[in-house]
Amino acid sequence: MSGTGFPRGISLTGRLTILVSLLALLNAASPLRGQPTIAPSGASASAATQPRPAATAPATPGTSGADAASLRREGTARIEKAVKALIAEAASLDDLKQANAVIHFSRPHPALADIKGDLALQVLERMAQPITENAFRDTFIRWHLLHVVLQVDRANRRATGAPLLRLVRMMPGPLNLTAQRESYYEPEEIWQKWHALVGGGGPSPPQIVIGYPPFQRIIGAPESYKHLPADAASNYAKAVETWKVQHAKNLELAKQYEGKFKMVTVPGARTFNQRLSFVNYMVRQYRGELIYALIRSGDPEVAKLMMREIDRLARDKSGVAFDLLAYVYLAAFEGSLNLYDQGTLNEMSETLEGTARATDEYVSYGGATRNFAQYSFHLIYMLKDGGGFIEAEQKPKIDGNRFRPKGGFQ
Repeated sequence: MSGTGFPRGISLTGRLTILVSLLALLNAASPLRGQPTIAPSGASASAATQPRPAATAPATPGTSGADAASLRREGTARIEKAVKALIAEAASLDDLKQANAVIHFSRPHPALADIKGDLALQVLERMAQPITENAFRDTFIRWHLLHVVLQVDRANRRATGAPLLRLVRMMPGPLNLTAQRESYYEPEEIWQKWHALVGGGGPSPPQIVIGYPPFQRIIGAPESYKHLPADAASNYAKAVETWKVQHAKNLELAKQYEGKFKMVTVPGARTFNQRLSFVNYMVRQYRGELIYALIRSGDPEVAKLMMREIDRLARDKSGVAFDLLAYVYLAAFEGSLNLYDQGTLNEMSETLEGTARATDEYVSYGGATRNFAQYSFHLIYMLKDGGGFIEAEQKPKIDGNRFRPKGGFQ
């Protein structure tokens, strides 16, 4: 052996040939070569270890065109199976005769337990197709399916933008269903006579409103007497005594109707009303989550269209605009607006400010009186000032031209 480790008598050319061969073998066997190519079904093992040309983009491991089509068909079949289960369950939602049916109002639904975010785009395709043509049931089904879409990985969120926008344009309106009467009395005319005698309370203590809007206060007795005529307290006491005497007489008269009417309970009505309440909430959550998912897509054009949709709803004095904007705030606080450059955020802010200026008034929604301009105020300037959504350091511009809604802020 020579000092080089090669047998004596081998030429320099022969040694170089041996070295090149050894390096090729080591390179083929090394686990550090990068991501290996998995051979498609039926391919030889040797073909799998052949290096790809440098100019070719890496393919998805283990998938050829045929494999991808097969996986898509398999995913479609799994989604359809889940949708059929959801349709069957949804059929019990508005059926009073199925009050004991099991309805899932939490997510993930058992039928969707094995369907993950990798099928989000196929789930979106199915959501955009007709399901039952019953808005009540379809909302329930799409609410469950949307949970899968929200699990999509970051790399595929951009692709969800266009299909999500189609669903936004299909957003359900208010459900045209009314609560069922859970119970009633019969004969009703007898019960009404009885109730008229025993129902109702005595006179309420005097109250007074002091101050000016929006700083008004309601003051009750005995503090209210300081702001009322001197005989207010005595007049109230007399009214209470008069009521007590009359009420005692009424109770005696009511005895003639006792036992002559009965309460009838409607089977399944309470369960139906509970389901109606849940699905009404689902409608609001579903619409908001569509907006939330749109923002997470990171598509600037889709985000601008979303703001225009909120503008349309707000100008129509639809309370839905409040729900949608709530989910824009949610996405903002989560940091999803990091996906957009400052130019896009500025355009979103300008659209929202234009909406706020045009809708600076109070509307009734969800049992409350609300002002869209007040609700959008902080987001307008969070967007305009960067608000921590972009990494570039920005200094807010404070000036006297800032939009300020009437009546303060929410």
